[in-house]
Amino acid sequence: GFSAEAVRDGIVLAGELAVADPYRATTNNKGIMNGIDAVAIATGNDWRAIEAAAHAYAARDGRYRSLTRWKLGPTGDLVGEISLPLKVGIVGGSLRANPGVEVGLEIAGADTALGLAKLMAAVGLAQNFAALRALVTHGIQRGHMRLHARSVATTAGVPPHLFDKVVAGMIDSGEIKTWKAAELMQEVQAPETGEVAPTETGAIGCGAAAAKVILLGEHAAVYDKHVLALPLEAAVNATITPSGAGLEFDFFELGRKKDIDLKASAGPGAGIASALELIMSELAITERGFHVHVESRVPAAMGLGSSAAFAVAIVRAYADLLNLDLPADRVNEIAFSCEKLAHGTPSGIDNTLATYACPVLYRKSATPPTRTLSLAESPPIVVASSGKPGITREQVAGVKSRAEQSPGFFGKIFDEIDAISLAGADALQAADYDKLGALMNLCHGYLNAIGVSTPELEAMVGVARGAGAVGAKLTGAGGGGSIVALCPGRRDAVADALLMQGYDIILSSS
Repeated sequence: GFSAEAVRDGIVLAGELAVADPYRATTNNKGIMNGIDAVAIATGNDWRAIEAAAHAYAARDGRYRSLTRWKLGPTGDLVGEISLPLKVGIVGGSLRANPGVEVGLEIAGADTALGLAKLMAAVGLAQNFAALRALVTHGIQRGHMRLHARSVATTAGVPPHLFDKVVAGMIDSGEIKTWKAAELMQEVQAPETGEVAPTETGAIGCGAAAAKVILLGEHAAVYDKHVLALPLEAAVNATITPSGAGLEFDFFELGRKKDIDLKASAGPGAGIASALELIMSELAITERGFHVHVESRVPAAMGLGSSAAFAVAIVRAYADLLNLDLPADRVNEIAFSCEKLAHGTPSGIDNTLATYACPVLYRKSATPPTRTLSLAESPPIVVASSGKPGITREQVAGVKSRAEQSPGFFGKIFDEIDAISLAGADALQAADYDKLGALMNLCHGYLNAIGVSTPELEAMVGVARGAGAVGAKLTGAGGGGSIVALCPGRRDAVADALLMQGYDIILSSS
């Protein structure tokens, strides 16, 4: 739908804008360095030094400008030029210490440092051309969505012969989600008979679930107050394949395999075994062998709803494998039963977020209990883990004991938290981050008052606020676990400050 001349002229105009406007130049040069840095890393060169030199060169005359120029050639061709300092090497002990560098240099085909520098510059120019072409035609977002869809398809375990069809299906549907990838995988591999055909590696069931970040309302939710929460999408992914008799299980958390003994009488293995047994009972699965593989990008016992996400992902994977028509409400119901096993008296918010994966205002006695929130943008939050677990069952029991001793005091606090959650939902939908941040700070104070914060969490909150967060608080049950910080315009600074103190960043979104 675009003529070659229109695209050419659009690229020239976009290039001129990047020369004239330092903010557009910043985005332009960032894209250029996406290409150059990749080659630098693959060939063992110091990408940070290259970045620093490039940006200094871009501002050499006192104004930050684009590293590229685009113009028309004498016969109407599009001509692109790039100029930047590149001091790189192809020999030396530090380069050869990494075996991957030899492979990178061999692929690059560069036998001199000058040749490698020219190759890097060419990659940067090509990267810039691709970005500008997208910018002046279909827009950058389309390409980003395709990349995201490919990443989600990989996470869902889509086999190579179905990959492109599943990616295209997700983009067409607008649902770039792991569960959608699993659904499409079943659809595109079904023959005319309507039966599910095995993939190259045999029959496979895929399921995904969101974890949760509570912005406002934890603990009060147990006492039938409102809670405001956001999803961490595709936080847990499960695949299930038929195997011999019995149940085989492996579990990866943050990319690391965890040793889980399903036959243990105590510890995480016992809890997982109980959850798996309950799920199979609810789905009427008997006398069949399965291999269950679970990958989680959120740590357990950190207040992020990992147990509920685990249950939902497993239920969906079984339903996918066995072609069970399982509505979301039923998935949520089974996950809530698993939550009761894990936590005793859960509020229901974790399994709700895990199942529906959308921002919600939740109250368990309301009809319906979940009010979905429509957001114009993703709020700029950072979620960080203390690395010290907080056991939800213990924290809920502790609050209950203290509330029974001072019912009037705790009742007033829960009422205040309820009002904060309602006001926070309005502020979130209006993207009024200053107000939402103030409400988060107030809520954290109340959570500290009821005894669920810790010195570690208080320190993390202090670091986040000191780095520019407008609001920061513990999230989840407390007693350890995680914090959430709201940081418009300061997301990277807040994340870096927490990382410098040794905390893990679970999510950094804008």
